[in-house]
Amino acid sequence: MSERNASAQMVWEMRARRSGGGAGVRLATPAERRSAIGVSSADPVAAAAAERLLASAGFRVARQATRIRSGDLMVDHARHEVTRRDRPVRLTPTEFRVLALLVERAGRLVTWADLLAEAWGPEYAESVEYLKPVISRLRRKLQDNARSPRLIETVRGFGYRLRADPG
Repeated sequence: MSERNASAQMVWEMRARRSGGGAGVRLATPAERRSAIGVSSADPVAAAAAERLLASAGFRVARQATRIRSGDLMVDHARHEVTRRDRPVRLTPTEFRVLALLVERAGRLVTWADLLAEAWGPEYAESVEYLKPVISRLRRKLQDNARSPRLIETVRGFGYRLRADPG
């Protein structure tokens, strides 16, 4: 299937899903999604805006890797497991989704809206009150001091950042 036909198929699936049609869940890579709406990866600002737009439409990203590591923290998407210092960390599904996004973007700011959309859905992007208790529980479960966090850093007024090397 040509890139143009694949893009057209993906747009059709998105429209069918939005209108309540019978299309199932379609996972696409970020490149496929940007291509479908005519955005080049060469323009990082447009690419980021396109990702937010597609995420708000409920279109999920296909995970590039099943295991993602940041320092002594590892998230395994296939097994839905998290380990820190090679010890399992028991998380709720919501905690897992929030932590997975932080690990995927380790070292970079993750906005409240992005975390809320990933964990609860795009309609909760303004509901910051849902996020704070989850971050608090994650810090406790990961043994990260809330008063002086070394792992999950609060970026006041914007969101959170997982330190790339929490050492």
